[in-house]
Amino acid sequence: MGAGPNYVLDKGFQANEALTQYYLVKLVTASEGYVDQSDTTNEVCIGVTQEACTADDATSGKIVDVRIMGVSTCVASQAINLGELVRSSGAGKISGLAGAAKQKVLGIALTAAGVDGDQLDVLLTPLVEVDNS
Repeated sequence: MGAGPNYVLDKGFQANEALTQYYLVKLVTASEGYVDQSDTTNEVCIGVTQEACTADDATSGKIVDVRIMGVSTCVASQAINLGELVRSSGAGKISGLAGAAKQKVLGIALTAAGVDGDQLDVLLTPLVEVDNS
């Protein structure tokens, strides 16, 4: 992990469901200003939660901080190399790019992850789609 905070741009969103800290979130298209945890591989994500939120908190209207630009801690679903481009892997975690075409790149790994569940620092970049086939 990198030393010290790396804040650039956090935005408050209302949690639509329970959220896990450092997991990817997506916009709820039916409700402006709400986020859900990412649940699909190669999904368009708005950012990374900076705090956890229980189901009760979400029902009570909790606003959570979401890092949408800058450096954030993320949770890996597999081994990720330093400098590797990353995407959503489902269940809120990130992975490196696969051989599939048209992948949505979320950022660049600034530290490495060895296994599923490891935390790593990621430079969040504006969402771009690359053809990795």
